[in-house]
Amino acid sequence: AVAVVDRGVDGDDRGSLGQAEAFDDRCVEALAVVAGIVLVNLFWASCAILGVGIVFAAFPWLAFAVKVAGAAYLLWFGGRLIFKASRGKHEQAVQAAN
Repeated sequence: AVAVVDRGVDGDDRGSLGQAEAFDDRCVEALAVVAGIVLVNLFWASCAILGVGIVFAAFPWLAFAVKVAGAAYLLWFGGRLIFKASRGKHEQAVQAAN
């Protein structure tokens, strides 16, 4: 990570450093999403190659469980992203007020 320290008008050096750290957090989150998508694609490709579709056809509840687990993961991850984004805006508003 690269941190740039910029002294503000009043000598406060937190501005750019905090932004660099926030950017780093967003990069980690984005890479986690990409990793999750890659893993899911690998899972489905493996299922196709290994003939797991036959297993899913024999046990439809298993296919449904995999879909529900994927949806739950996306909801959880999206909720975390929204929470972190709103928390960051709140912290920025508090810093601006001070």
